[in-house]
Amino acid sequence: MPPGIFDELIAVAEAECTQKFPVLVGFNPAEIHARNQANKSSVKVLHAAFEYGMPSDPNCIAVGGVGSLLRSLTIAQKQQAGIDTRIILPYYPILHRDKVNLDHAELVQTVKHFYNGKIVVSKAYKVTILNGIVQYLIVAADDKHKSLFELGQAASIYSDCDKSLFIQRVSYFTSAVAAFAMHGEWKAGIEGEFYLPHVVQGHSWGMCFIGALINKYRELYSKNKEICSPYTVATVHSAHEGDGVYDYEKLPDIGLHRDSRVSFTEVMTKEHDHLVYVSEQLLKESSTKDSYFSPVIFERYARGEATAILNNVFADDFDLVPQVVAKHVAGQTPISNATLADGKLALKSYVNKSILLQYEKEIVLNKPVTLFIGRYAPEKGIEHLDLAISTTLENGGTFICMGIGNSPVITALHHKYGRNKNVIIFDTKEQQQNYGSLIRCLADIYFVPSNAEACGLVPMEANITGAFVVSSDICGLVNVVIPDANGARYSSIVDMPRVLSSIQNIWCDLSSAQNLNIAMELIRESARLSFDWHSKTVGSAKAYLDLYCILGDVARLQRKKDESETELTAAIFSGDASKIEDLLKSKFNLITKRNSVGMLPSEVALAVKNKSLAQRLEQKATKMLRKKTLSKNNGKINVLHMCYEYGHVKLGGVGEIVSSLTSVINKYKDKNNVEASVVMPHYPWHEELITSGVFVASEICRVHHMFDGNLIESIV
Repeated sequence: MPPGIFDELIAVAEAECTQKFPVLVGFNPAEIHARNQANKSSVKVLHAAFEYGMPSDPNCIAVGGVGSLLRSLTIAQKQQAGIDTRIILPYYPILHRDKVNLDHAELVQTVKHFYNGKIVVSKAYKVTILNGIVQYLIVAADDKHKSLFELGQAASIYSDCDKSLFIQRVSYFTSAVAAFAMHGEWKAGIEGEFYLPHVVQGHSWGMCFIGALINKYRELYSKNKEICSPYTVATVHSAHEGDGVYDYEKLPDIGLHRDSRVSFTEVMTKEHDHLVYVSEQLLKESSTKDSYFSPVIFERYARGEATAILNNVFADDFDLVPQVVAKHVAGQTPISNATLADGKLALKSYVNKSILLQYEKEIVLNKPVTLFIGRYAPEKGIEHLDLAISTTLENGGTFICMGIGNSPVITALHHKYGRNKNVIIFDTKEQQQNYGSLIRCLADIYFVPSNAEACGLVPMEANITGAFVVSSDICGLVNVVIPDANGARYSSIVDMPRVLSSIQNIWCDLSSAQNLNIAMELIRESARLSFDWHSKTVGSAKAYLDLYCILGDVARLQRKKDESETELTAAIFSGDASKIEDLLKSKFNLITKRNSVGMLPSEVALAVKNKSLAQRLEQKATKMLRKKTLSKNNGKINVLHMCYEYGHVKLGGVGEIVSSLTSVINKYKDKNNVEASVVMPHYPWHEELITSGVFVASEICRVHHMFDGNLIESIV
């Protein structure tokens, strides 16, 4: 790049922009050509986050679910969908110093970006692990600002610390990521040596400014059509309206408009090209609940700009019962046919003898082991553990808690159940490392009482080991824990003991009938099909590829937007009142036409908070549908009630209700143009009613339908 190009572009930017936001990326013709060539190869995605978790990687910095998700997501995208994925994260001097030697790492880019009203220079280094399957870029701040990332401990990643505020780290890092994403990684003169992401995907609301900054770059480069910017995707792991709210005085100047109230969630929701929610229930709740952001999310969903893609796990990481048995038990306990149930039983015996004796604890072998595993934090519902433990003990079973975190709740449980040999509480990192895989594999029921759970990876992991799950009825757990299939959910804590007891009793019944292994195998196989990144049945990795391809195809994306709107919904979204009135006069039937995402115009109006228009459209649509129905039935609406009982054959309230309801409707059928009929089975005792004249029967038709895999004929 010619010397001084940055200075020239910065001067142009400052002259043309209403806000002080310098163009920090310069492009010469050779680089533009390299970018265009690179864009023709595989889809390139840059994942941005504050953490990345790879247990086998000494460079990993992971403190929660985002790190674990990125680990599996990036590998799955590379292996299953052929996506060129990379992860970009900050360099934490204290945490990384002994793990990453920047003097020997590959410097791939010197990034000039904006922070605190000035141009700063950061450096991006490449780290490759797993034989190149995973590549991540570590952004090191300049000498003046590296103290921003001096955390002291990993737990401070998402909070303020002695040397910096979280908002300062967010601003510096996202500014660097946006500049890197625009510039890419280019080695001059080397054909094909160019990494330019098609998509930048931020994880957690801390990455919110990436979309806003790239939008600003787009404004600056709008006149140069040869320079394309990456599309931005925000991954929504939670939808708490209060996440990341700061006063503008604390927000460093990175070239964005600063209001009196800076909400990370609001910026993330509005400024990215696409939103990905990690479960369908999270998207549904976020777009329909009564909150400040819901109408915005609902509108974006209606436009095809918000998607739910369920997180997955690598099944092979958790389907470990045979391997764990082979490692710890082989040669000590005979295992007949090596079934899943036999394997769990063998592991329980091994743990009793080899581990729990030192703690004076014991697993009851002929009853289910119920396990809580996770952080000892309020959002995980640990206040409900006491009731779950007492319920389990009443049923003669064993309860195990395994997690990390200082909590008065866990301290109280230690005091209460310390001498009960069937209640086992592990609360240290060493215990998790030493016993984690054993305890996961031997557990029969996982207890997940979460108060907040966007997706629910623990239930997926549980099912892959063949275990049942009992969970709260919270958000993403609804999409993972399916009653009568892989577990049960409870809607209130009052109902929890009954639900937990029922699953524990089902386990005992299956065991007594020698059907336990069959149930476990079905749960495991179903989980591998539903929750494994490698699964070809669900295909979350491919769902991401489809999304990226749509985002990369502007024409296709625009067509999708156009197809999702009728003329009327488009006018409602744009707020064009005169257009709405014209359409209602000339094309009145549009009020009953749904767009491609299933929304009626009245629902669209409600989404954009035009309640009066929504009510008006709903009333008109109801009248039109009634008119259409009458025209098809000779002026009458025919209602068919279906039940097992009616009138003279009634077993309870249903028969009485249906009898009185149809009588009243038919009494005024001529006045209201509504006529009611009842369809019910023919019972043997009906013959007496027909003979006595109470029923007047005549055959009106014969229907063909399926029953027990065969096509049969019934008489009406």
